[in-house]
Amino acid sequence: MPYLFLGLLWAKNEFYSKSGFHGRTKVLFLFLSFIAGIIALFMTQSRGACAGVLLGLLFVLFVKAVQCKKISFEKRFVVTAIMAGVLCSGFYMYFHDFSRHYDYERVLLWKSSYNMWQDHKVFGVGYSNWQYEYRHKYISPEAKEPDLPMPHNVIVFFFSTTGLVGGFGYLIFVIKESEVLIKYMKQEPDNLFYPSMLWAFSSITIHGIVDAGITNRFAMQVLFAYICLSETHTHHARLLKSDC
Repeated sequence: MPYLFLGLLWAKNEFYSKSGFHGRTKVLFLFLSFIAGIIALFMTQSRGACAGVLLGLLFVLFVKAVQCKKISFEKRFVVTAIMAGVLCSGFYMYFHDFSRHYDYERVLLWKSSYNMWQDHKVFGVGYSNWQYEYRHKYISPEAKEPDLPMPHNVIVFFFSTTGLVGGFGYLIFVIKESEVLIKYMKQEPDNLFYPSMLWAFSSITIHGIVDAGITNRFAMQVLFAYICLSETHTHHARLLKSDC
């Protein structure tokens, strides 16, 4: 979603006014793809995915508003508050019934994972051992799904499987990655790649609070592939600028 939006903005700047009909066709195609992506996202009925995309976007907009020095703080605060209200209202109206039949199962997973961490605080039970340990030792008598591979919370997963070492390592990674992207956004305010990267990274991190997050191999392959392409494009643009 963030990179569809990035492609739309890029195509608008590159093609819309320069390439006539063909350029406008490309922009229209990307716009329709972006709308289709939004529709597909909501059709998944995934609360975590929708919350990740919406709250990730809100976070990026908040960062941009704080960094924009041309607008007074009061106006930035008001605009951010209004956008937060609109996004949260839309999320609530679409998911007016937030509860699911498996919600309590996830609470039990988190309790079991906490017990794992209590017994293995420093190094955890091992990154690949969560399912085995859960099924044979830590599963709650109330649990109805004994074959789940992870606790549907990345923070809980890292602390239970890799202990304090991996748990705090993950938190430091999230904080430092966000800090780096925010710093680059400030240094290059016209570069659209960094807000898109921050949006994508924030989305998968927020989604990871209730799902696999960065432990999902396919999702991370896609995310880091786009980050690599973004960094390559940015580096190439810097080289061209320095040559001029």
